[in-house]
Amino acid sequence: MMGASTGHGWTPPYPLGAVLLFVPGGRARGFRPFADRLRSLGYDVRSQNRYLRADEDEVRRFQADERIHVDGIVGAQTWCAALTTRESR
Repeated sequence: MMGASTGHGWTPPYPLGAVLLFVPGGRARGFRPFADRLRSLGYDVRSQNRYLRADEDEVRRFQADERIHVDGIVGAQTWCAALTTRESR
């Protein structure tokens, strides 16, 4: 699967393989591009390749800031919002 250009360079694709959702405390791997992006936008995210429960509030804050459904789950809508948001918070 190829990534897309957002005007800020290459954007990692949403991992549509076996994992469709990242839930806090879940065992799914592949979270790092999302976590890195939130950190670059100024959110205090400590997760690396897995979504830690400790970061759920930051994901919810990001969802609220982007005016998307706030549930703390990182699915396609939240992933896309993070990777296409242009300004830092």
